Amino acid sequence: MKYEEPTSQLINFEVTDNVTRTTLRFTKLPSPPLAPSSFGNITEPNQTNIKLHKVIEREGNIVTFETYQAQSCSLQIGETYSFRRLWAPWQLEMAQSNPEQWRKEYFKASDMLAFKNKDGSTIGRKMADGEAIGDGFIVPKGWEHEHCSLCWKTISELESDEHSGYVNNSYWLCQECYDKYITSGFGKKLGDLDPIV
Repeated sequence: MKYEEPTSQLINFEVTDNVTRTTLRFTKLPSPPLAPSSFGNITEPNQTNIKLHKVIEREGNIVTFETYQAQSCSLQIGETYSFRRLWAPWQLEMAQSNPEQWRKEYFKASDMLAFKNKDGSTIGRKMADGEAIGDGFIVPKGWEHEHCSLCWKTISELESDEHSGYVNNSYWLCQECYDKYITSGFGKKLGDLDPIV
C-alpha cells in the first residue's frame, strides 16, 4: 500500500509581532508529535510551505500552531494541502534535551558486527567493546559513519563530511543542530500541547 501524506484544510493564517499563527482542520489527526511540521504544497519544491513550530491550541480536529518567525502565505484559506510531521517522538525529545546530556566527540571508524541474511544480504551494527561475535562476523572499521539524528547530515572521517558531533547514548547531532536546538534552547519551544489520545 502506497503511503499518502496526511492533509488538512487551512482555516486561518495571521502574523503578529513576528509570530505566525496557523489554524488547520484535519479529517483525521496524524500521530504525534504534530509539531514541528510543514504544511502546504510539499511535493512541489518551488511552492509555498508554512513551517509549524508549536501546537498552542486544539479543539477536536482543529489545531492552531505558532511559528516563531513571520512568514508569508500564498496558500488559500479553505483549501486543503499536505501536512508533514518533521520528527518522530524520540527526535522531539532529543531536541528538547539539555546541553549537559551531550558530549562532543570526533568520529572514528570502528569495527562492525555483521550478519548474513537468508537472502545473501548483510546487515550490521557498531560492535560494542568485548562483545561476543556469536553467528556474526567482524568487519574491521566497517562502521564508518553516523548521521545527525535531526537533519541526517553525515558525520565521518571523510573530508567532505562533518568530523565531529555531539553524542547522547548512541545518538549523534551535528554542530548546526546542536547549536540550533540544544544550546539556544529553541528545541524546548517546539512540540505539542500534550499527547493526542
